[in-house]
Amino acid sequence: MRYVLNIISKHAFSKETDYDETLKDVGFFSNVYYPIHRINQLMAISFATSLSNILAPISYLIKLALQRDYDTLLQQLNSIYNEHLSTLDPENPRDLCDLMIVSNYEKEFIINTCYDMYTGLDTILHTLEWSLLMLNNYPIKSMKLLVDNNNNKSPNLNAFILEVFRYRPTAILSFPRRCTQDTIIGDFFYPKDSLVGGNIDSINHDPDYFDDPFTFDPQRFVNPPIGELNNKDNLCHFGVGPRMCLGANLAMDTLYTAISNIILGFKVTGPNGEYQFLDEAEQVKIFSAPKNHSYLLIPRVLSD
Repeated sequence: MRYVLNIISKHAFSKETDYDETLKDVGFFSNVYYPIHRINQLMAISFATSLSNILAPISYLIKLALQRDYDTLLQQLNSIYNEHLSTLDPENPRDLCDLMIVSNYEKEFIINTCYDMYTGLDTILHTLEWSLLMLNNYPIKSMKLLVDNNNNKSPNLNAFILEVFRYRPTAILSFPRRCTQDTIIGDFFYPKDSLVGGNIDSINHDPDYFDDPFTFDPQRFVNPPIGELNNKDNLCHFGVGPRMCLGANLAMDTLYTAISNIILGFKVTGPNGEYQFLDEAEQVKIFSAPKNHSYLLIPRVLSD
């Protein structure tokens, strides 16, 4: 969790939290992560309650709670912004916040843009958890990642990440959009004000696009003769179109850095240090996540 939080915070504000800091401590971790986590929880509940008019009173209360947590977070981000403004060196911008101040963006826009970078915090975290589970459960397939050590394109590692996205998407359903007018999609008619969302899990397990879709197989994304990735456009992990996730590149860089360092430095095994296939069943909290497994990371030696 702190690894992902620190990656995003360094890009946005040149901030980081100590890995020993807890929610009980009054610091950057508790002031930023806790309200963001609460906002993500409430947004998921709000999505569920928005599907029924009967639950409208509950939806209203959730919106009030969302506003409270957002105001708490906004107060913290305002403080960080003011600190940046007072210590700004226009010739040496430190991070995204500095770059946007130098570019004369308005304060509200800067704060909201930096906040948006944190919205993918939980999804990146759960993708890393799924990745650890796959590294443990499929050690032979994971060994192909070591081949990428001398390949700048790293096709096997990128294919591994794509397959984790496909096999266990953290967002099973997309957040709904409201139709602003009567709409026809394929053979279906959606009247104005209908809520429409995508089933990402079904898309990523569609046998028309992915052979043997319920098998974990990163090589489905690798074109062996040239080492390029293929079939990746059939995935729906960051959304599609003009409203797809703006933090896609940051998420991929964060995952690439973490997984490559793990695979190059360690063998991932079960808690007893030996191969043990662990349960891949999902537990849906806010997003889809694996069960709370324990792993043993054994330092890799040159002969491995």
